[in-house]
Amino acid sequence: MSPKLKKVLFLLSFLFLLAFAFFYLKPGPQASFESFEQKANEALQEQDFQKAINYYVEGVKAQPKHEKVPSALLKVAELYRYSLGDLDQAHLAYQTLQKKFPSSPFARKALYEDAQMMERHYRYQEALISYQTLLDRFPPSDETKELRFKVALMAMKLKKYQAAKVQLMKLLESYPKDSEADRWLYRLGEVLFLKGEFRKSLETLELALEKYPDSALIIDIKFNLANTAEALGQKEKALELYQELRSTYPNPMVIEQKIQHLSSQEER
Repeated sequence: MSPKLKKVLFLLSFLFLLAFAFFYLKPGPQASFESFEQKANEALQEQDFQKAINYYVEGVKAQPKHEKVPSALLKVAELYRYSLGDLDQAHLAYQTLQKKFPSSPFARKALYEDAQMMERHYRYQEALISYQTLLDRFPPSDETKELRFKVALMAMKLKKYQAAKVQLMKLLESYPKDSEADRWLYRLGEVLFLKGEFRKSLETLELALEKYPDSALIIDIKFNLANTAEALGQKEKALELYQELRSTYPNPMVIEQKIQHLSSQEER
C-alpha cells in the first residue's frame, strides 16, 4: 500500500471517529429549570418536603443563572424552616441566597427572615450579623429604624454595650420626635447603666421621665432610675421612686425588698 493511500485511509478513519463521537457520544439536552420546578411542585402536593427541596437544589445546580434561582433558594429556606423545622439548613439556604444574589429583593427578604428566625431561637450573633448586613447593604427605608433598634438589642444581648449605645444614639439623633423615642431613650439609659456609666444613665433616664411622663414604659423608666440613683448613693431619691412604684410595679415583692433595704440603711 502506497504511503499516499495510507494517509487517505487514516484521514477517513479519523473523520469517521469524529462523526461517531459527535452524533452518538454528545450529551443529551440539559433539563430545564422549569422541569425541576414542576417536579418540586408535584412533591409539595404529596407533602414530600425533602424531595421538593432536592428538586429545587437540582434545578439551581443545573441552571445556576436562571432568573428563578433566587426564589427557589428562598423556597428551600422556607421549607427547611417551616415544614421540616431544620433551622441550620434554613439558615444556610438564606445565607446562600443573600451571598449569591446580594442586591436582589429576595436577598433582602432572606436576610430579614433569617435575622428574625435566629433572634427567636436566641442565636443573637447570627441575628446581629443579618440585621447589620441589611443596614449596611440596602438604602434607607421604612424599616431602617426598626433594623437599627434590632441591632442595638442584639448587641445588648451579646453584652456589646458600646455598639448598642452607638445605634441608640444614632436613632435619637436622627428621629428625635419619633413615636418610639421613649423606648430608645429608656434602652440607652439601661445600656449606660450596664456599661457602668451611672451618672450618664441617671441623666438619660431623668430626661426620659421628663419628656415622656405618659409613656407605656414609665414604670420601667422609674424602676431603672431608682436603681441607678441607688447605685450612685442617692438613697433618698431612690427610696422616693421605689415608694411611687409600690402599687404599680408588676412584682411588688421586689419593691418592698428595695424599700426595706434602703430604709434600714437610713436608720443606721
